[in-house]
Amino acid sequence: NCSKTLYVTAPDCNCPAIALSVSGGDKNYCSGGSIPAITASVLPGETVDWYATPTSGIALTTGVTSYTPSYSGTYYAEARNTTTNCKSSSRAEVTITTYPLPAAAAGNDRIICLNTSTTLGAVTVSGSTYNWSSVPVGFYSTESNPTVNPGETTTYTIVETSVLTGCTNTHSVVVTVNPLPTAIAGTDRIICLNANTTLGATSISGSTYSWSSIPAGFTSAEADP
Repeated sequence: NCSKTLYVTAPDCNCPAIALSVSGGDKNYCSGGSIPAITASVLPGETVDWYATPTSGIALTTGVTSYTPSYSGTYYAEARNTTTNCKSSSRAEVTITTYPLPAAAAGNDRIICLNTSTTLGAVTVSGSTYNWSSVPVGFYSTESNPTVNPGETTTYTIVETSVLTGCTNTHSVVVTVNPLPTAIAGTDRIICLNANTTLGATSISGSTYSWSSIPAGFTSAEADP
């Protein structure tokens, strides 16, 4: 009937809380840009397991003090003792928010005739600012949809900035300017009553013609009636 009592000493799992920092705390980023790593500071002999919200209890990655997020969300860092594997009773967190880029709607490429105007851009978005420039240089505007009258083929570029998020986007539109046809009517002249005279010039391939008169009554589709 002999007996023996065994004693087991459990490791101390009261790991200290960690301090998490990501360039000063929660951060906002613009879509399409890279999100830098978030880093936790821990005591010697400790490492970090990273979790996301909502957490399923499965770590995003374990045993590293830095983690690079791939999407918006709240990220949790939990300290873990590398010897005992006991974890801190609390988690430090940081929230990464990614804002969408503004549309920067420049409009579709288009072809116009010389001395013709066209309107670029789109309706003004509340909370956005606009800055247009051109190549060749010479055109500037802070409107969302300015009207232009280029004398040659021109590329117009819009930069739209969201005042709320600070995110910026840019797009361009090409306005191709076609020259006007010559439309040669001929020189002014004086003729006698009942005499004939020929107007215009030789027909140009690819052109159509439409003559009219004041007083009204004369029409022709010839280049040189």
